[in-house]
Amino acid sequence: MQYSRLSTRYERLTRQQAYLLLGASVVLLILFAVFGFPAILNLAATVSNFGRKNQNVIEKGVAPTIPRLAQSFDATSSAKVTLSGIADPKVTVEAFQDDNLLGNTVSGDDGKFNFDVTLSKGDNLFVFQATSDSGVKSKKTEVYKISYSNSPPKLEISGPKDGDKFKDSQISISGKTDPGVSVAVNDRLAITSSDGNFNYSLNLNSGDNKIRVVATDRAGNQTTKEITVKLE
Repeated sequence: MQYSRLSTRYERLTRQQAYLLLGASVVLLILFAVFGFPAILNLAATVSNFGRKNQNVIEKGVAPTIPRLAQSFDATSSAKVTLSGIADPKVTVEAFQDDNLLGNTVSGDDGKFNFDVTLSKGDNLFVFQATSDSGVKSKKTEVYKISYSNSPPKLEISGPKDGDKFKDSQISISGKTDPGVSVAVNDRLAITSSDGNFNYSLNLNSGDNKIRVVATDRAGNQTTKEITVKLE
């Protein structure tokens, strides 16, 4: 019984192969009748060239991984900084600053790379790209923005005034700084609005109370003012 089933299956496969071969022969005859023998040769050459092109792509290699900048800051008060990142090991990494080629370096065995750069005042835009030994380039990275400023932020204390005297132990420290700047009063963060106005409630001790207000921008620049008030 089992031999009979195997024989039937073999005959079925043989018939299918015969039908496929017959169908292919008919297609070739139709192509030959309609287009002629040269057209068939051109079709075969096209298929062959397509295969060779695919083989060239494979031999050329895969593009490197897109590099990645590993910075912990997006603003600085220093004009000269070192930018560090990660790429594939032993690939050439190009750096572009504001669309201009800054230079290139080869990543280490661990994929790490560094660039020493000089920043311009304001926003500096950086893009990186990796190239393998076979010349295949990765896609360019996203744009990394690093702002440079060495100017201290504005800081005004509107109240209280230096030397003021109070009978109530709780007072309000208020003033104004630049937008985006944080303000600390005696090392405690004040509430700061988007336009730079700040306010902080402070409990006074009996006698003289020194109040230290520090404004710090994103680049780390600071402005400090101190006043002394008295609780009678």
